[in-house]
Amino acid sequence: MAYRCEVNTEGEVVRAAIAGSGDCDEFIRAVRELGARSVEWTSSKLLVDLRGVETAYTFTEQLRIGQAVGVNLRHLRKHAAIVRPERITHVGEKAAQHQGSAVRVFGNEADALAWLHVD
Repeated sequence: MAYRCEVNTEGEVVRAAIAGSGDCDEFIRAVRELGARSVEWTSSKLLVDLRGVETAYTFTEQLRIGQAVGVNLRHLRKHAAIVRPERITHVGEKAAQHQGSAVRVFGNEADALAWLHVD
């Protein structure tokens, strides 16, 4: 797989980091893998750091990725993604929310964690 996915399940919020480069289908595979692993976690909150993703995706690819996030992670109570601020478009976020995911995208970790801790 072109993407590496590291997960730390210690603590109130599960932390994951996806890094590397690859095409849209490879990224969606990483999302599916993360979703499959998440059913075993005791926490229902997830923080995903995507700042190590090197590939910039088109609008259509962002839409596909968002749909995959929505389908594969909607069982979680909340999940937040951290991306490089210049890459925030909210396309994938809206697509994931449309699929029933409680997800938000942030440009920094502090804001993402603050949102995850609000019940």
